[in-house]
Amino acid sequence: NEQLNLIKVPSPVHILLLPLPETTELVFQDTFSVEGETKLEFQRITSQRKSVLTASTRSYAESSIQSIEQYLPLLFGLMQAAAKLPQDFSAYLSISWNSCLSSGYYFKNKTVNHKWHFEVINVLLTYALLKRKLAHEKLSSISDENFDKECVEPAKLLREAAGIFEYIATHVQPEFIVDPLALPFPEVFSETYHILSDLSVGECQQIIIKKAILSGANKASVMSKLAAGVYSSFKKAQEAMTNLVESQKNSKYFKPNNNLIQYISTNTALFQALSYKLNAIHLYNEGKAGQSIIYMREAHKILEPLQCKINIYDPAKDSVELFSKKFDEEKHTVKLLLDEFEADNKAIFHERVEGQVESLEPKHLVSPIPYQAPDVIEINIQRSSNYWCCVQ
Repeated sequence: NEQLNLIKVPSPVHILLLPLPETTELVFQDTFSVEGETKLEFQRITSQRKSVLTASTRSYAESSIQSIEQYLPLLFGLMQAAAKLPQDFSAYLSISWNSCLSSGYYFKNKTVNHKWHFEVINVLLTYALLKRKLAHEKLSSISDENFDKECVEPAKLLREAAGIFEYIATHVQPEFIVDPLALPFPEVFSETYHILSDLSVGECQQIIIKKAILSGANKASVMSKLAAGVYSSFKKAQEAMTNLVESQKNSKYFKPNNNLIQYISTNTALFQALSYKLNAIHLYNEGKAGQSIIYMREAHKILEPLQCKINIYDPAKDSVELFSKKFDEEKHTVKLLLDEFEADNKAIFHERVEGQVESLEPKHLVSPIPYQAPDVIEINIQRSSNYWCCVQ
């Protein structure tokens, strides 16, 4: 039988565009009653933070990433200096951010918190989401002809974003002790950052699969294991999200972005089905028509009843809508291949279609690039004899 070339059934690739956190201006030199060199340092930090403030409004992610990379050494230096002072130094520090991972009230409105780690978490989250945005920008501009060479950078950006998420989960969030009922943001849970890391790793491996196929790799058995690896990443994220939502079921204000939840769950099903589809193609090319139909039927069974439901009132609507179209295309492709395989078997091979689907061993080629905190710019804070802190 004629070999089915994988380039005729390309693998879907998508990077979810999540909204960036939003904040209000924080004038450090007015927040703290300081004098002399300390006041000049604070003016410098205030100026640099202003560029972070505009990150969500800029058309391109690259300049915003540079602004954050210039602000982070100052922020870490400020935290390091503040840690040596009495706790009342920051007791009235008012840091305002919204929850970019929520829907409803906490997405639309900013909430004040007085802890330095609230600032660090949100700046690093913005940094990682900007890396994802830049990856999306670069990936969207690559043609299939140049994909092999030009996909390397967006793949690296996703791995870097995953590393930043892991850093928040392990190094920053544990220091941010807060009552989830008082601050019902997904951002206050370490699980959230593990979810976003798994999401980024899964999307990166999608790029690896497409790169291999477009480069001429026609080993469907290998591709099926790589797709199973993507499924594994999304399945892990889906289970963690389900557990997180369940743990907060008594909090009526905890409302994570439904489009993010839908994107994760739909991708989980999509890449489980895709792994079966690719394995079916492998079996078909090996002349095992009956077995190939079993796997293609299973792929069709997974996808056929599913719809990618978009919440038009939640963030990331446009990005999930674009993904939904790719999902529908994959459903259509699976149905066409199933009809083709069954017709060939009926007309040519006459093999019995019996047996069960076995789970495929996932193959992972992608891992997060560990994030290294920046070398801090040391700041010497000298307070005046009478100081107060109050900025809204």
